[in-house]
Amino acid sequence: MDEKYSKTANIIKDKGVVVFSGAGISTESGIPDFRSPTGLWNQEDFISLASIDALYERRSEFIKFYRERLSKIKLANPNKSHEIVAKLEEMGLVTCVITQNIDRLHQKAGSKKVIEIHGNIEEAYCRTCKSIFPSSILDDVEMCPNCGGAIGPNVVLFGEAMPPSFNDSMNIIKRAKACIVIGSSLSVYPAAAIPETALKFNAKLIIINKMKTHLDNFADAVFNESSSLVLEKLYEILTS
Repeated sequence: MDEKYSKTANIIKDKGVVVFSGAGISTESGIPDFRSPTGLWNQEDFISLASIDALYERRSEFIKFYRERLSKIKLANPNKSHEIVAKLEEMGLVTCVITQNIDRLHQKAGSKKVIEIHGNIEEAYCRTCKSIFPSSILDDVEMCPNCGGAIGPNVVLFGEAMPPSFNDSMNIIKRAKACIVIGSSLSVYPAAAIPETALKFNAKLIIINKMKTHLDNFADAVFNESSSLVLEKLYEILTS
């Protein structure tokens, strides 16, 4: 087996691993990523509609956009990458998953300790009265039934501050022995500060991402391949 895989498996065996996942881990589940040629960044109007300004100023377009997006995400199932991450947690090797994703696929795969720094698709949230509802309410209403305020999915929109879960993740990453980045370009801040903080606190860094990142030169191992293929090989070593 490749020396890089053996080295990475030994890092994981040392426990204390925090997984940091981005959109790339979910592409095999049919959810588009952001930075690839077919990613969301290249879709017309994505950034403007996924914004706090659109929530208030373009209500009908905003709600229509999220109804379509959330309905597609809710149909997705976990893939091999999510499943292996959950198995590594069950083995006591992964202590926490910090995810940029809103799709809840880590939880569906069986991960127990998941911190969602960008929110999730299962809840809707009124920015006026702070009420939280099941996201299915967005199928029927455009305004908050409690106060008439601007209701939307409980996800972080462009122009919004990060939720408290971001501070929680920063505290956890400072104690990690290793950080495995899966499917993130590490180009969106402040989320990208999490693996950077892992390095500052002397954690080992493993990067699994098809595209290069600005932290590749600082990582202990870099895999520019499909995350499911990489994780399957690592899991094979860890369980052999």
